Amino acid sequence: MYVMINNSKADPARRHEVDQWVEKEMLPALQKTPGFLANYEVWEGNDHVTVVTTWENEAASTAWMKIFEAENFDSQLGQLGLQFESARRGEAVRHTTAHK
Repeated sequence: MYVMINNSKADPARRHEVDQWVEKEMLPALQKTPGFLANYEVWEGNDHVTVVTTWENEAASTAWMKIFEAENFDSQLGQLGLQFESARRGEAVRHTTAHK
């Protein structure tokens, strides 16, 4: 499994607008990308958002980044008040789930 972690500063007054745009525009493209596993959006307090996306492998995440750039999603998110701060990517070395 390959993991992408992106951190952005966000405008809390535009959170609802961001959420609507992400659901309408970005998530459908993400879900269609081969190798996509899951996406977690975490709002930290009011002005930071962390997005964790998991993939079957690095090639799948690279394919998504090409789509992300081609669709100009970064610019569109910027227009919604998100300011990219940092990104981390790498192979997951451990995946643990709850005992049932």
